[in-house]
Amino acid sequence: MICDAAPYKAASDKRVFFGALPEPVRLYRSTGERGGSIPLTAAQAKQYIRDNFSICKLSIESDSHQNSRETILSLKDVYFRYGKKERDVLCELDLSLHKGEILTIIGGNGSGKSTLLKLISGVEKPYSGRIKRESKNQKVSMLPQDVRKAFLTSSVREDIRMAAEDEATAKDRQSELCSFFGITHLLDRHPYDLSGGERQKAALAKLLMLSPDVLLLDEPTKGMDYESRQGVIDIMKRLKSEGQTIIAVTHDTELAAECSDRCAFLFDGRIVSEDIPERFFTTLRYCTTASAQIARGIFENAVTHKQLTNLCLNNRAGV
Repeated sequence: MICDAAPYKAASDKRVFFGALPEPVRLYRSTGERGGSIPLTAAQAKQYIRDNFSICKLSIESDSHQNSRETILSLKDVYFRYGKKERDVLCELDLSLHKGEILTIIGGNGSGKSTLLKLISGVEKPYSGRIKRESKNQKVSMLPQDVRKAFLTSSVREDIRMAAEDEATAKDRQSELCSFFGITHLLDRHPYDLSGGERQKAALAKLLMLSPDVLLLDEPTKGMDYESRQGVIDIMKRLKSEGQTIIAVTHDTELAAECSDRCAFLFDGRIVSEDIPERFFTTLRYCTTASAQIARGIFENAVTHKQLTNLCLNNRAGV
């Protein structure tokens, strides 16, 4: 066991180190380290591509089928403020959610992202406008930024069990979810004794015991290292493949680009931009991904490291 663990740890450390590198360096490493100087800025990465790869403009194929999916939740002309004499946190807000999709909402501090989740969850009510749900019995569960708030007991097992609505199927559902998240070995631990990534998984397992129609995630990768962050992205994709509908608010543009069906930008209490990632991040100048900044003017619609790397490798100069 000790001998087996060492290579795994070395591989894990290598992934974490690579993920922590700036995107220009990651691109250089992923495309075979062509040329002498390692690019450190977006401008240098652009020149690296022009020097070593084809500069014909190629597009990432985008799938926009989400527009035809069933709408299960919509907000129309919503206004909200925390007190009568307070300013509006949300105003003229329109948003729709499609069944089985991942919708990410990005925006600066104080733009109203967490408040929007509170309205969708029913914790807060708008003073004007309408929130329309697919059904009156629609279940919505929310994972807060501080996931410690999701736990109430001294063991993961008890916390997950107490979330069950049906005692008859609670044991089987708990076993299924713990296996899905890989936390079966943590059931007898205190939630506060877990690592950040483990606690996130345990909290998600607890919320999914309720079989929600909509899962809300508030800054799900906040404070995480590269490997833990990739774990959250993998979980979100797996949940979507199981039919789960997810709304995540985040500052993490890379997460939004990698796992979203649609992205929305919240500014000054309003949704001012909304589209699939490949179009969404190529239209934004500042709140975008590092890959999109590098690809702009060279490749069209490349917004993730994987997309940018593949376009480079498939368009080697002289090929």
